[in-house]
Amino acid sequence: MATVNVQNWSEFVEAVAVAGDTVVLPEAERWDMNVIAPEGVTGNIAVNCAKIIGNGTAIWNGHFYGAFQVSGTQIEDFHIVNFLASGLIQNSNSPSYDRCMFSGLLLGENRLFALGNAAWNRCSVNIESQSTNRSAIGNDVFTGTMSYCRIIYHASNIGTIRFDGFSNSEFVLYAPQCTKIYVEKLKNCTMRGNLSACTYVGYYSYKYESLINVVNTDDLADGATLMFTELVGVTDAQMKDAAYLASIGFPIGGGDDA
Repeated sequence: MATVNVQNWSEFVEAVAVAGDTVVLPEAERWDMNVIAPEGVTGNIAVNCAKIIGNGTAIWNGHFYGAFQVSGTQIEDFHIVNFLASGLIQNSNSPSYDRCMFSGLLLGENRLFALGNAAWNRCSVNIESQSTNRSAIGNDVFTGTMSYCRIIYHASNIGTIRFDGFSNSEFVLYAPQCTKIYVEKLKNCTMRGNLSACTYVGYYSYKYESLINVVNTDDLADGATLMFTELVGVTDAQMKDAAYLASIGFPIGGGDDA
């Protein structure tokens, strides 16, 4: 199995398709797809390599008509920024993402991260979704694990949101029409945003493995229900008060820096 150093987009697409190889990107480059592929990228991109070492390189301004079909690849320090896509990533065979960033606009009723479990660590997701489905992340529900991640989700048309399998992560949800948020298997997460119509935060069909999670109740509808005891309502001021959060048992600092 080879280590392949790539210098541009075309070399990258060719290299990541080869099973077993490690693909190394240049240091902190910006690949502008407005220049590389101004008409957009058609078709799916097969990602079968064993590992991608991104070195901070980012793909900018890509219009993707297909998806990155990621099969078991370990991906680190690689970013896709300001994308326009119908469905960006299809995961299979349990890939992993470490210190990656994804931001952009998801079109129509499609999903951002679809198909199969994946592990996410210290990643940032900032997307705007046109979807009216329950969630634009996952096949109805995000079916992987996310640790120490930040999810900023703009979904002005969505009525319900469901998340599953997150720990030590932050949700910033701008979903003014959302009335229910279903959360399961959460551990030490925070939730805030524009949720003025939301009257319910709780489990959908089951609840387990939940540790304390804090929800900014100032951002919810008046009288909103937090369904189980591991969801602790706090005010906006309390959310910003580290001493208060520590006093109710929410972990402050001391995260895994690996």
